[in-house]
Amino acid sequence: MIRRYASSKSWQRGQEYYYNGRVRQVVERERSITAEVEGNHYQPYRVSISFDGASLDKFYCSCPYSFEGICKHQIATLLVCLYQPRIEHHPSLEQILDRLDEVQTQALIRDLVAKKPELIDDIEQFADRLAPSVSVSGDRPQNIIIDVDRFGSDVREDINIYLHEGSIEKAIAIIDDLGYYENSQVEKVMDVAIDTHPDWVIKAACRRAEAILNAGKAKYYEEAIGWLKKARDAYLAGDRKQEWLNYRTKLITIHTRKRKLMGLMKAVV
Repeated sequence: MIRRYASSKSWQRGQEYYYNGRVRQVVERERSITAEVEGNHYQPYRVSISFDGASLDKFYCSCPYSFEGICKHQIATLLVCLYQPRIEHHPSLEQILDRLDEVQTQALIRDLVAKKPELIDDIEQFADRLAPSVSVSGDRPQNIIIDVDRFGSDVREDINIYLHEGSIEKAIAIIDDLGYYENSQVEKVMDVAIDTHPDWVIKAACRRAEAILNAGKAKYYEEAIGWLKKARDAYLAGDRKQEWLNYRTKLITIHTRKRKLMGLMKAVV
């Protein structure tokens, strides 16, 4: 689902940022997610993503990225939402303001302007539009809590249906075109596709393994080994053992200084 919003380069870099644990302070407020993501700047980048129901609506990042699709910081944040769903919930702006009386609200605005003087122009323009008085009627809209698990629930159902019907190509398309990344579902599709689509299994498994290895996060190496075993099985299913051995040797050469990984690689022969 996330993959459709990003270029291939941003998608790869976003995965690396996710595995490197660069996403910090992920907070959910009403229909939006905010986060700080460590990048190349001395200060973390601010990410904000809003939702319309279970769909993505608006994206923002303070980084200078201005090319195709969303940036790597936003991708990393969305991956956290998908695979680490215990996100800290904070009250919405409406809920915060409801706790304040008129005097407290004015004190809050004065404090904000003192910290960020440029806000006074926006406040003045807003006040000019509302003056001389504001009449508000009706109830406030009900606060909607976003269930981040809904990101993947529809996709999981589609994958299961396609596999049940024997439509392996459609299940593969979900993994590839939408960038679906829930391990259990990807592994399920790979297990079914290994005999009929070994090339796809090899490509998909190696891509996931390499993203982890290139990120250099040792705590995820066992997951990378799992993907490499899938690739190995697909190579062997296609009677391509030598290709697998060559690929394995290449990985060992590239990552030879990663001691934990080298120990784990012994189980993938």
